[in-house]
Amino acid sequence: YVEIRTHNNSGVADTTAGTYTWSNDNFIVQVEKASGSQLYTTAKDHMRVYKNNKFVLENKNGLVVKTITVYLTNATQVDNFKKFLTGYTYTVDSENFAVTIEVDSFETITLTNTGSTTQIKGVEFGYEKQA
Repeated sequence: YVEIRTHNNSGVADTTAGTYTWSNDNFIVQVEKASGSQLYTTAKDHMRVYKNNKFVLENKNGLVVKTITVYLTNATQVDNFKKFLTGYTYTVDSENFAVTIEVDSFETITLTNTGSTTQIKGVEFGYEKQA
């Protein structure tokens, strides 16, 4: 597996479209603003997902992803994020405030925040290296 960390310092806000994006050559990590909600565009160390916002993960190059690890800012945010994950198998790393989602494959995963504002520091994708 190869891990890719999508860091917040490449974040781009498009307030007209209502999105906040981190991306690299292989993956897009994005918050989509819900109507009547907020879009947080100035976080120095995290992406903020307000209630009803969608947290979208996109696989741009069709890599065979096995795990997606989402890093949160603290234990409360881990609990908030767990509420996004109905229908997914996941494990929690309490020491590092991380949640790892197990996936067979994915093109796009869209998770909707139905609860409290959630602060996301970064995302790692564990995938099989292509020959």
